[in-house]
This record gives sequence, structure tokens and C-alpha cells, in this order.
Amino acid sequence: MTQSSDKTRPTPESGFEFPGFKMPEFNSDLFPNYSQAHRAFLENAVAINQEMMRFAQERLQADAQLLQELPKCTNWEQTTTVQSDFARAASDAYMREMPKLMSMWTALFETTARESQAKS
Repeated sequence: MTQSSDKTRPTPESGFEFPGFKMPEFNSDLFPNYSQAHRAFLENAVAINQEMMRFAQERLQADAQLLQELPKCTNWEQTTTVQSDFARAASDAYMREMPKLMSMWTALFETTARESQAKS
């Protein structure tokens, strides 16, 4: 078993200490801070979920469009063009979506951390 580092060793005054985060005193008003943090977490989590569902719907619509276009192709050149266009559009959509989701997840954690340490 490894020893914990000094940065994560509990102290009577502050509990566990991690870089950039300090546990509040045990007898402080923990409930209001963590209640606010929980609310902020849920609000951000709902927004992330809505964005993920919106993106999934967009991709499913694109899939359906592909399935409508493929049977209309009359030769291999048309078929590969339709498939290539679909793959390019899907790749572009994912490349646009990932930074948006990463930003939302970062905001979730930053807001939750900030609210957990806010003074009531």
C-alpha cells in the first residue's frame, strides 16, 4: 500500500487538500454550498444531455437521408459520391460538436467547483 502524498493528507483544519480545491471547515455551512453546487451540476448536466440528444437526432436524420438517396443511385460512381458526401458531412459534424461538448463539460465542472466553495 502506498502512502498518500502530503497534498492529499487530511488535516484537522481543512480535511483533504487537493491542488486548486480546499475542503471547507467541518462546522461551516456545508449544506448551502453543496446544495448550490448540486443545482449547478444538474442544470449543466441537463444542458449537456439536451445537446447530445439534439446532435443524435441530427445524425439520425442524416442517416435516414442517406438511406433515401442510396437506392436512387444508378451506378457505382453515384453511389460512392453519395457515400463520400455523407462521410465528409458526418466527420465535419462531429468535428464541430466535440469542442462544443467539451466546453459544456468544462463549464459543468468549473461551475460545480465554484458553487461548492461559494460563501452562503
